[in-house]
Amino acid sequence: MCDDKITFEDLHELPDASECRATVSKHSEAIGGVTLFIEDCPKCNGTGMWRGIRTCFKCKGKGKLEFKTAPEARAKSRKYAKTSKAKRAEENKAAFAEYLAAHKPVADWLNANNDNTFALSLLAAGDKYGSLTDGQQNAVLNAIARDEDGAAAFEKWAEDNEDVHAWLVANAKTGNEFAGSLLSYAKRKGQLSTGQLNAVLNNVEKDKEKAKTETPSDIDLSSLPKGYYAVPNGDTRLKIAVRRPGKNSNWQGWTFVDAGAAYGNRQTYGKQAPDGLYAGKIQDQLKEVLADPKAAMVAYGKLTGTCGKCGRILEDETSVAAGIGPICASKM
Repeated sequence: MCDDKITFEDLHELPDASECRATVSKHSEAIGGVTLFIEDCPKCNGTGMWRGIRTCFKCKGKGKLEFKTAPEARAKSRKYAKTSKAKRAEENKAAFAEYLAAHKPVADWLNANNDNTFALSLLAAGDKYGSLTDGQQNAVLNAIARDEDGAAAFEKWAEDNEDVHAWLVANAKTGNEFAGSLLSYAKRKGQLSTGQLNAVLNNVEKDKEKAKTETPSDIDLSSLPKGYYAVPNGDTRLKIAVRRPGKNSNWQGWTFVDAGAAYGNRQTYGKQAPDGLYAGKIQDQLKEVLADPKAAMVAYGKLTGTCGKCGRILEDETSVAAGIGPICASKM
């Protein structure tokens, strides 16, 4: 259909442009009793030079290509091959669906592990060829057996490491990628490695310590002035700082309790939200402070030589003995 004379009625039968492009200067020539179809090279348009830069690789600089079949026959063959390939792909896909229906354990494993590169490659191969090879099928069956052994080992491991398992499950549910990856690994291998186990145990301990600092109480610190305190008449050197952020802070209204050290070295004891109750550690000591805040502030001054009200060093002998300066004492 690439002849020079084409009628309007022939347009619906025309091959695409790529099929006609190489037949612009075609002619047949009998060489050695064989009819050859000679056409312009489609890569260099018959010039022998690719883009005028170098010798064309397609025709090796000749500008012409020789074929034993006519361009119409080759176009028809390409169209048939394309149709056959599409049909074969559909048939193989249907055949693979039948294969999976007949091999349910294999199908279940492949579908359950569709995020696994190996499983994905097998699914692609099955769609392409209509089934898995014996080697591929045996590989899946071996993986199923390993998973079953791993599941039994994981169940026993989870019982022996209850805290670790509980932490993994709870944090995986919240979207913690670290916990989720370790939980998947443990289910697959039957346990965690020593390094992984120690990492989780560290997190378990951190969460326990955090829970201690957030232990609720019936203590209300809203009436306790901010400042520094120690336990009155106590045998401990525990120091307590009560802090309340100012009006320009995002934490305005909150009360924070720490050990009174410089910023960066503070040990946090707990906190109290606006209209809430204190949650944290040293609750017994705070109750003693609340019982007599002035005595507790004086105790801090005597313990450290620093005023618990303003934080300045006590230099006057009277103030040192009193544990508080006269101006701050008058404001108590």
